[in-house]
Amino acid sequence: MTFQHGFILASSRSSLVADELIDSKYDLALFAGSWDDRCLAIIAVPRFTARGAILISFAANDPAGKERQNANEAQLVRFFEGRGVEVHRVRGVSENVEAEFPRLWELVRTLVGPRPAAKCFVDLSACPRYYSLGAIAGLVSTGLTAQIDVLYAEGEYTPVSQSPYPADVPFSLGRWNCVPIPFLRGPFEPSLPRFHLVSAGFEGGKTLRLLEREEATHVTLMYPIPGVTAEYDREVRERNGPVVNRFGVPADRIVAAPAGNAIAAWRVAASYRGKIRRGDVRYLCCGTKAQSLGLALSAVSTRDSSVMYNVPERHRYVDVRPNGRLWLYRIRDLSALCEADR
Repeated sequence: MTFQHGFILASSRSSLVADELIDSKYDLALFAGSWDDRCLAIIAVPRFTARGAILISFAANDPAGKERQNANEAQLVRFFEGRGVEVHRVRGVSENVEAEFPRLWELVRTLVGPRPAAKCFVDLSACPRYYSLGAIAGLVSTGLTAQIDVLYAEGEYTPVSQSPYPADVPFSLGRWNCVPIPFLRGPFEPSLPRFHLVSAGFEGGKTLRLLEREEATHVTLMYPIPGVTAEYDREVRERNGPVVNRFGVPADRIVAAPAGNAIAAWRVAASYRGKIRRGDVRYLCCGTKAQSLGLALSAVSTRDSSVMYNVPERHRYVDVRPNGRLWLYRIRDLSALCEADR
């Protein structure tokens, strides 16, 4: 699928063979070590090459997943070093995302440097959205790159019985603190009506409470349908039923895009944004990382909406395994490409 809005052109491709998707040499690549084995997807691409790679490593973590996270990071470092890729570690990253992002961004800017039409790579699969989407939006917004390839590995999870809300899968613990992602903060206009487009996921109870704190009045839900499995389609509807009931969301404000197709989600978000003449538009990332990328692309291309990140008190270990399907989203900044051609 290919879609263009404003100065951004993007495409999506999926495959069960990672090596079929990646065909570029990159100036900079961004990864995060995680207990989620999807962070190892790049290892299946023996021809991957980059001048440098940033590897984010988290400090505090659920003890249940710490050993696997350490093992996965070691595998990634061995993979990069075996291909002559210089590895730059960002260690000890805490849950205080607003304090941590500046040191990541400074490293990104330094390593990309003043290269016209730089090519960058981001593994979205297991990297927190505040960092991955903030870096992507920053690279595009500041003209530091002409092309970003984003990898996303689909995953399946093992349900966990303990949850603050009976319908939720507890990927996080504690109350969500909702903050705008760097480079994705739209204009603050409190006098205008506030519109929320929510990419819905499996934590419907927390989504409901977040919207209540946001004093939401105009709510649209985007379901990740079709999902990774048919069972997930039923579950996401069930777990967000209280949101539909509490805010009286009509059928024409319940939309859908495939769970793994970020460009399809962007197209849905762009259509939604085009129907709102004036308003404070906020995108809430409560669903898949792929759909969150679609919301970010919509905000970057219009520059008048905010993409919000839900900062948990703590991430919780859930056994997420790759199902084998991978996506590559190629994002091109047409204005930067034109500059490079001059």
